[in-house]
Amino acid sequence: MKLKPYKILSLILGMMLAWTVAVLFTDSWVSGLLGGIIGSVGTFIALEWLPNLLRPIKETRKEPELFSTLQIVQISQVFLFNTLHNISALMDIDADKARRTIEKLAEYVRATMEVKREPFTLLGHELKCVDLYLAIEKARLDNRFEVNFEIQADSHEIKIPSLLLQPLIEAAFRFGVENHAETTDILIATRKDNSSLIIEVRDTAENFDPREQGNEKGRQKLYERVQETLWHRYGQKASFEAKPIVPSGMSVLVRLPIA
Repeated sequence: MKLKPYKILSLILGMMLAWTVAVLFTDSWVSGLLGGIIGSVGTFIALEWLPNLLRPIKETRKEPELFSTLQIVQISQVFLFNTLHNISALMDIDADKARRTIEKLAEYVRATMEVKREPFTLLGHELKCVDLYLAIEKARLDNRFEVNFEIQADSHEIKIPSLLLQPLIEAAFRFGVENHAETTDILIATRKDNSSLIIEVRDTAENFDPREQGNEKGRQKLYERVQETLWHRYGQKASFEAKPIVPSGMSVLVRLPIA
């Protein structure tokens, strides 16, 4: 990736400013160093990453039918801000953990940008992005959740829409884990059924009916993104189902045709 001179200058100035502020208001040079790193990451995102994400969305004004599909490949701003806030808090209590979280965030950004270059990706590549997302959330929420994977061995090489799982996992965290006092169990499972791939994302947080959540930050909005992507990619050949489970929780089932 080639940065223009003014972006390089802004990146350096942002890092120096963040480092200086961190040193002035903390007692540790390590905190200052981490502050500089966070500043540089934030500046990089602001100058290079976010414009790259917004550019294809602007271009869809000429192709409105692709707008919803392109929306789904964006990394959640809520997730990003929560992660940076957590890193800032960790700097004073566990610098090593803060550093590891920064590294995971950088890996996650790189992995998702790589996956989103094509409309489809291998399920195995998608699951690598999920692993990084979960590692970052583990640093923030610790024992608030447990994740189990039940991935059929021969499904890793099946192609699915790029970052299809991202909004489903995000929904499980934003409207499940974070709103549930007890530990939430999350299941991510895949299996082949004749000529279809079935993907399930399930959480055990409190029961929820997506039809009752009307605001734009609700689960339903995230689910609608997935549904629109499935429609654009497969038409009626794919299906999506979200329903409460007993005694508590939500289950999402996605059925995709295998090419």
